Amino acid sequence: MNSGKFYVVEDDGHYLTPKQVKAFKSELRDFPQVGLYKDQVDATADAVRHLLKLSLKGRVINVNGEHNLLPWSRFIKRIGPRIPGHWDVGIACCVGANSSLPSGWALVAHAAENANLGEAIVVVASTRKYVNDPGIILSELKQAANIYCEKGMQQVDAIWIAHGNDAVIALAQDKYDLAVHEFEGDASTA
Repeated sequence: MNSGKFYVVEDDGHYLTPKQVKAFKSELRDFPQVGLYKDQVDATADAVRHLLKLSLKGRVINVNGEHNLLPWSRFIKRIGPRIPGHWDVGIACCVGANSSLPSGWALVAHAAENANLGEAIVVVASTRKYVNDPGIILSELKQAANIYCEKGMQQVDAIWIAHGNDAVIALAQDKYDLAVHEFEGDASTA
């Protein structure tokens, strides 16, 4: 983020408010030195790490070469109104143990080779909030996939969560019909 090689796709207020986008970018920019929070950083890193495994080499999208931000309107002009159905999509989530701890998720896409973007990873949507019900996070990430992905949830390769969230994994399966997997590369799995 701080090197200018990271793009956040803004949706011009369709799903995220400018305040939410600013908070996300701030959390990424301030991590790990001065940031108070790291939930969106962890969720984004997990999703990007998973998608990077799917590509031979990876770099985060940098379309206009000047800023580290791709407005949703520019994404639509270049790619279309939704993530094309042949792109790989992953979601990572982080659920706080209670409402005093932040929870969040990030929806990340890996550009198909014929998109003429090179090996690019695009963070399409993310959020961080304080909730006492993990179902709010699961519902929102499912809604985001249906908004941003051409094939909705069918297009999502995997939903990842940190080690030790067995109750959230069970809730996702039982109530939301979501297959959530423990992220194997998470440091807490050791």
